[in-house]
Amino acid sequence: MKIHEYQAKEILARYGVPVPKGEVANTFEEAQAVARKLFAEGASGVAVKAQIHAGGRGKGGGVKVARTREDAELYARNILGMTLVTHQTGPQGQKVQRLLMEETAAIDRELYLGIVLDRAVGKLVFMASQAGGMEIEEVAAKTPEAIFKETIDPAVGFGSWQARKLAFALGLKPTQINQAVGFFQNLYRAFLETDASLIEINPFITTKDDKLFALDAKINFDDNALFRHADVKALRDTAEEDPLEVEASKYALNYIKLDGSIACMVNGAGLAMATMDIIQYAGGRPANFLDVGGSATPEQIEHAFDILLSDANVKAIFINIFGGILRVDRLATGVVAAAHKLKVKVPIVLRLEGTNVEEGRKILKESGLNFQVGETMKEAAELVVKAALDEVLESCPECRRLLLEDWKDSIDIFGQKFFFEQIELIAKHWPNDICPHGNKAYKFEAKVHDDIDEDARRILENNLQTIQERLSSMGSSYGVAYPGMDVSKDFGYPAREHGPYGSHPAEDAYDDESSPDGPGTY
Repeated sequence: MKIHEYQAKEILARYGVPVPKGEVANTFEEAQAVARKLFAEGASGVAVKAQIHAGGRGKGGGVKVARTREDAELYARNILGMTLVTHQTGPQGQKVQRLLMEETAAIDRELYLGIVLDRAVGKLVFMASQAGGMEIEEVAAKTPEAIFKETIDPAVGFGSWQARKLAFALGLKPTQINQAVGFFQNLYRAFLETDASLIEINPFITTKDDKLFALDAKINFDDNALFRHADVKALRDTAEEDPLEVEASKYALNYIKLDGSIACMVNGAGLAMATMDIIQYAGGRPANFLDVGGSATPEQIEHAFDILLSDANVKAIFINIFGGILRVDRLATGVVAAAHKLKVKVPIVLRLEGTNVEEGRKILKESGLNFQVGETMKEAAELVVKAALDEVLESCPECRRLLLEDWKDSIDIFGQKFFFEQIELIAKHWPNDICPHGNKAYKFEAKVHDDIDEDARRILENNLQTIQERLSSMGSSYGVAYPGMDVSKDFGYPAREHGPYGSHPAEDAYDDESSPDGPGTY
């Protein structure tokens, strides 16, 4: 669970960690009153800081320093209510609903402090760096030697000798060393006693008069420990979280929204991660992480469906269950009931294994609903990717027309069956991209299969080069071909099977009318 900077500073202050004087303001009038109060008490300046759950606020225009009361009021009016876009909010940004108004300090140096769990060693690590006031991830990537670390033995705790070692590594003045030891130990105590998962002070500053302050503060908490911290739990700001994630948390569902088009419902975090990987491997993009756990009830499954379908980007649903504690027949019953009740329209693909799997498959078969079941994860992933593609193909008629013009010569020469069997189109991005005509589209790469003769290869590759040149010039694609597609239906092209390269006795027997999937389908 994340909290705001002003909340983090209130917690740190209770543990004896020095923070600048300041107050939160939820309205312009409150911000105006705080600014007047701080200047009246002798502040040389006031920092007006947007309070959102994201970093990079300063670069996005969400932090301003005012030297006069009038400037502070101007900045407060401009920032409060703005949509702040940073590298962590995404392009949609986050609305600023409150401000932290605090006095400025006479900064001498900007440093960095952080405490986090090092999963490699299974212990907390206290980090410090002289490279404060910048992204610590960038420091770690480019100059890892600039980050000093002290691993904390849980049986001993964070010793004063470790704090002193870090203070010297930061190059603090002799008059600041003892202050720093107390500062660091109080920070560790706050981490431990609140069941935090991260504390970050960036920047940790020294002032011209040798004082130390947490100029910025970030604290995340372990969700699983909130039951014993009612005061911390009360700090949660659901307005800063994704609405679907908030809704999922009400029903004990582990849900994280992503930006793909294939929704996932899985039991077990490890299997959920593998499911997202195999969707990506099959050419798709997952729309979410959703772990329903090992003991999901029909009500939870229904709520899970409701949450998945609330995402407008979802084109298909992939349910991947390994039945153990959660029996497959129980899951199947819940899926059928939810699909009936919610009148699910998007395709649903399932992969089922484990306890009572045959009973579960029977329930799905007898449900009267159009479920697809894959025997393996790979097969199910390919089915759900194709199901999502079927939806996307209808996105833009103009793109399909342009694509058809590019392919027309090769289709005439080779015939549809040969052409679409020998060209593989690999989807790279999904419907979050926009085509040149303002419709949803996705990009692809095309390649010719290896096992065809050189003349055919040359003609096909020349044709593909034309397609790729158009892709490069327009920055988007026009569609995708796949085995089993109906060219005459999907692209509006007259059904024709054979051309000079596509005709031989075996294919002659496989004409339009006798195609098992109907005319024009290959």
